[in-house]
Amino acid sequence: MHISDEDLERYCLGMVTDEAELAPLEEHLLGCHFCIDRAQGMQKQIKVIRDALRTENLGAVKRPSVLATFLRRLRGR
Repeated sequence: MHISDEDLERYCLGMVTDEAELAPLEEHLLGCHFCIDRAQGMQKQIKVIRDALRTENLGAVKRPSVLATFLRRLRGR
């Protein structure tokens, strides 16, 4: 079984801080190339989002769910 998109997005955004939740995610990522690839893709998209927010060019964002999660984090939710 793979990490859900939501959990992987939260992990990539640094929102998973509880060790009980963090440890199994990191353990899974040590051996699952599928989830590693997904995480790398999300990290690239997060960089695109950060750059887009700096330049106000949100048309470059390809994953609206990552943008929504990122914006919630910025707002402290």
